[in-house]
Amino acid sequence: MKHQREPSKSCPKIQPHFSTNDTQMDKTRITKETRESIRKAIPKQYARYAGIEPYFIPLFGRTYWLRLEKVLELARKDASRHTGYIADIGCGLGVLVALLGKTLDARIVGIDRYPTGPLKAAEDVCKTLSSGGSCSFIRSEISLLPFQSGVFQSCFCLDVLEHVPNVEACLEEIWRVMKNRGSLFITVPVEGKVLNLAREIESLHGRRRATSPHWHGTVADYKEFEVCLSKYFTILKKEYVPNALLAYDVLFSCKKQ
Repeated sequence: MKHQREPSKSCPKIQPHFSTNDTQMDKTRITKETRESIRKAIPKQYARYAGIEPYFIPLFGRTYWLRLEKVLELARKDASRHTGYIADIGCGLGVLVALLGKTLDARIVGIDRYPTGPLKAAEDVCKTLSSGGSCSFIRSEISLLPFQSGVFQSCFCLDVLEHVPNVEACLEEIWRVMKNRGSLFITVPVEGKVLNLAREIESLHGRRRATSPHWHGTVADYKEFEVCLSKYFTILKKEYVPNALLAYDVLFSCKKQ
């Protein structure tokens, strides 16, 4: 598929830069100490932001950290085959950016529509994990990314596109800024049988809600999203987090062809 739109010449260009981390993380398990360091690095005024609060809910938060561990392992394997710039699209307070910067020798760019304050907090999270030298942040809408075409070798987008009004416009823009045969790792919400049953009971068998509470645009659920995704990318793998029975997220590993 071809995308004809090019950003203006005033758009920022990414300059080559690689971290000087002298060790690679062989293990992608996120330790309790790392989680606590991230929690302490987040200013109190942002601690209840929707993108970060679930990570620190007892028991339930473990699902979120497990998702990041799976993504980090995929990123490590992907980076072993090539080098290139990496984007975390919808980066929030920079948790994944920081972990990627600590794990990989690459330039990591976090992108979000958040104002300056939260993005500065994201920079502080990166510095806490000693990955600030390989990470940077840019404020932007996903549907109009300020980069030339074919910049990123890998893109990550975790639980973001269910919130946008036009999923296809965002997927098309992500496709544009990626290199050919680049990798996309993307998650969206899905409910396994146990969670779905609990929600049906809570909502009086659906009488309190007509659609999934997770999806806020024209796409109604993850099945419709998968159809949209397949228009732009080749889906190599789909897995549920933490598993099919208790699923809260579905993780797609994709390639730009």
